[in-house]
Amino acid sequence: MDPLISICIASYNNCKYLKRMLDSAISQTYKNIEIIIVDDGSTDETREVLNAYSDNEKCIIVYKENGGLSSTRQQAMELANGEYLCFVDGDDYLSPTFVEKMYDKISVEQADICLCGTLFLDVAGNVLERETQEYCVKQCIVQSISVSELNSYYMAWTSKFFMSDSWNKLYKREFLIRHNLSFSMPKGLNGSDLIFNHKVLLFCPTICTLDSNEYCHVMYKTSAVHRPNKNLLASYQITIDELICISKTIPGLCVMPQLKLLYTNFSRNSLQDIYMEKKNTNKDFKEVEDIYLRSCDFYESRFKKVKCGYISKALKLFSYILSIKQVRILRLYLKIRYLLVYKKLDNI
Repeated sequence: MDPLISICIASYNNCKYLKRMLDSAISQTYKNIEIIIVDDGSTDETREVLNAYSDNEKCIIVYKENGGLSSTRQQAMELANGEYLCFVDGDDYLSPTFVEKMYDKISVEQADICLCGTLFLDVAGNVLERETQEYCVKQCIVQSISVSELNSYYMAWTSKFFMSDSWNKLYKREFLIRHNLSFSMPKGLNGSDLIFNHKVLLFCPTICTLDSNEYCHVMYKTSAVHRPNKNLLASYQITIDELICISKTIPGLCVMPQLKLLYTNFSRNSLQDIYMEKKNTNKDFKEVEDIYLRSCDFYESRFKKVKCGYISKALKLFSYILSIKQVRILRLYLKIRYLLVYKKLDNI
């Protein structure tokens, strides 16, 4: 008999779209599934939507007080009985073959994680070509990651396997349990999936990929990635500190130079993000300045004595900007990058 697979759905005020996700889960071509829906204290009509599925034998519905995405995913993982499990969002949906194709691949390759491509759509259902291409899987591969490879290429692996997201992956439950992996980002901060998957990577999983777009991710203007005041820097610093702590417990693992690169990239992303939200105005640059100074302090306290190996010119420049703590240099850098990157004139 095919093993049980758990589809873990996180829901929060998704009543307009939740039925679509639930129907796509129930209609999977792979039949031995359980569907765990954890509602994170929704205040809309989510309960009414879920009541229509309460008699479905495949569905396990749980209501909890609002605690954020990490607590919602974690509760679903603790309830899951499947040999494999996936974490999806209530306002997205799955292709009919999502579970079947992912399971076929992960079982044949005896991998710990399977990654598929993602179809990005707008609210009207139109395919967003640029985002879909960025998240496409160009070929099927199997990668057994070693400690030595993490020491040299940790940052590259995080990018190659889209480790900022959980919804395009199928996980072997035994691997997660064996390494005591959990969702841990505090409520109110973005990055629940990012910190989880970066921790997963530290334990050298075998990862396989599926070169088809099996997950459908819908972009909403009100989604977390579009909300102002996301406080990305706090999320990134929590992630880095937890990764530093875990890495010290793994024999032979020496990823501090890689984490230095990762934090440099994280810090730049958080500064660019708030800079763009404030539309490059002098009036609001004080907030950018505050984030920058906190970034510099964190950088100095964690990475002052850490030497990097290979580093791109762009990150090397920004690493220098973090080390000198000069606001006027940062302002010039962000303005130039805004013109070259966001105005599509060139790249840096």
